[in-house]
Amino acid sequence: MKKRILITGFLIASLSLVACSKTPEKNDISTSSDEQVQQIQETKVEFTGKTIDGKNIDSSIFKDYKLTMINIWGTYCDPCIKEMPDLQKLSEEAKKLDVNVLGIVNDASSEDTIELAKKILTEKGVKFDNLSCDEKLEKGLLKNLMGVPTTIFVDKDGKIVGEEIVGAQSRDSYMDNIKKLLESEK
Repeated sequence: MKKRILITGFLIASLSLVACSKTPEKNDISTSSDEQVQQIQETKVEFTGKTIDGKNIDSSIFKDYKLTMINIWGTYCDPCIKEMPDLQKLSEEAKKLDVNVLGIVNDASSEDTIELAKKILTEKGVKFDNLSCDEKLEKGLLKNLMGVPTTIFVDKDGKIVGEEIVGAQSRDSYMDNIKKLLESEK
């Protein structure tokens, strides 16, 4: 009986990890993680689009904050959804440090998925802006995405700073990262 419970728990944990990872395409070229970090850090985040709620938004918002934390998530990803209440609390606290939190829903390209994202955000009490995914984001920032949730940090100029964080984190862990990045920018 104990063995069956242990095996079931392992299978559930494995499936949740696989469910939130990116499926590689046939044309993907495998690169080392150091090369991927370098590619990501050289990326300037630029976009023009709409939030899930239909508000026009573009990358000029970065200039309004010392730092912007971008959390890339999917409607199909349980760890992404589970960390949302912490992200909302973090966004409220981070404003005091001149830090913005922004979400990108990597699978919100159809009306059905956008509606599902709205429902999730409402149920979790999320008030910070979340973008639906457009072609420019998909071919740029999201191209090398290894899985969700993935979190990156962007400075006033839209340049990625620090290292990407793959996987759900606690509010405290994100806040520690924010404080370190703000300190290094001085």
